[in-house]
Amino acid sequence: MQSFEAIEKWFSVVILAMNYLQYTLAENYVRTHTHQNLAEMIRQHRLGHLQSLLRRVAEETHRTGNIEEVVQRFTPLASWAVT
Repeated sequence: MQSFEAIEKWFSVVILAMNYLQYTLAENYVRTHTHQNLAEMIRQHRLGHLQSLLRRVAEETHRTGNIEEVVQRFTPLASWAVT
């Protein structure tokens, strides 16, 4: 029964992700009147996260004036994160 529940949860997460992508695709169409694909929506979503991270790093570096400290704070320490 646990296996079935795990599969059910996995499908729920996938459906939620697909719904989010479809929603952003529709929002983008309303805004630009151009057709995109889901891969482009994923790319734009990742780009938004990257821009947010870079802003936070730049702001923190500006605030503290210590580049090395900021780099250490924003660098993942877990081995799985950098392999």
